[in-house]
This record gives sequence, C-alpha cells and structure tokens, in this order.
Amino acid sequence: MEPDVAAAYDTVAEDYAVLLRSWEGSIRREEEALAGFAAALGPGPVADVGSGTGRLTGPLRALGLPVVSVDLSPGMLAVARRDHPDVPAVVGSLAHLPLADGGLAGALAWYSTIHTPTERLPHLFGELRRALRPDGLLLVGFQVGDEVRGGRRHLYGHDVVLDSYRRPPDVVAAAATAAGLVEVARTVRAPEPPEDCAQAHLLLRR
Repeated sequence: MEPDVAAAYDTVAEDYAVLLRSWEGSIRREEEALAGFAAALGPGPVADVGSGTGRLTGPLRALGLPVVSVDLSPGMLAVARRDHPDVPAVVGSLAHLPLADGGLAGALAWYSTIHTPTERLPHLFGELRRALRPDGLLLVGFQVGDEVRGGRRHLYGHDVVLDSYRRPPDVVAAAATAAGLVEVARTVRAPEPPEDCAQAHLLLRR
C-alpha cells in the first residue's frame, strides 16, 4: 500500500503544488483552522505529518511554530524543500514516524490519513500519540463519507493507482480514542467548490 501511495504522489508532485496554490478559498479556511490549533499549543516543535509539498508549512511558520515536515513521497518533499528551504523535511511513513518519543508539542495530519484503511487507523494514531508529549495536540483533517475510492484514477493531470477513504467523523474519532487520544473539538462543514463532499477536522489531545 505505502509504495503505491509514494509512487502516486511522486508522479503528481509538481502539478499538485501548482493546483493547490490556486485554491485560495480552501487555503483561507485551512489557515483559520491552523490559527486555532496554534493558539491551543504549548511551546515546542510541531510536525506536519504527510506534509506533501509543504503547502501548510508557510502558514505554520507564519504563526511562529517550529515545524518539521514528514512525508512518504520523496518527490513531494523535493518540492517542499525547494519552496521552504528553512524547514527540515524528512522522508518517513506515518505508520513508523522518524520522530522521537514524546518530543512534539503538536502534530498536523491534514488529509494525511485518507489513504489508510480504516482497520489500520488505530495503529497510525498510536504512532502519532507516541511522538506527542503529554498534553500534546493533534489536528486531523479528512473527507467525510462512507466509501472507498480506489483503483486507477486521473489526479492532478496524471493517471495513478491510489485508494482513498471517506469516513464518518465518529469512525475516525473512535480509532483515535482506541489509540489513547482524547477528542477535544470537532468541526464538520459542508463542501465548497472544488470540494465534492463534507470536510471534518478533529482536535485530539494525548
């Protein structure tokens, strides 16, 4: 599964970065969510896990957060390093984060769990919990639904093989709870163009 995800995002990295920069409304909403996250954090490092091309690195840095980017795709991180050369960027899996135990004040998993099968979510959340310090915060963004979109797809101008999962917020929250995280807040909003489904954010605490 993970090699397929990495290969797909290596293929689309450049076009992904260009397209997402054009989604001004989406970026504005994301920055609002990040501001609330930053305000709730204590001092210390923050990891953007599944950071992709680093499109949220700038907003995180602008909020004064010491950020490290982690992503499975070397191609995505190459773009991130080019666009944000002052931010450390490390290739790594969310299932086996290259981060020390208990070192993070916070972690951002912004649409980073959408390619993980539901039965594997508790392990992924457990790994994120491991990297958080006591009272550390995790902000998770994901698409709402109850379906798997899989197989060969045309994304960001390329044909790729990639599964993605849309889930009810209660399912994601239950997986996080099973891993020892505590839900602090939840937001669910209706889709706005170019989105085609509702979007959810969960704020979780170790």
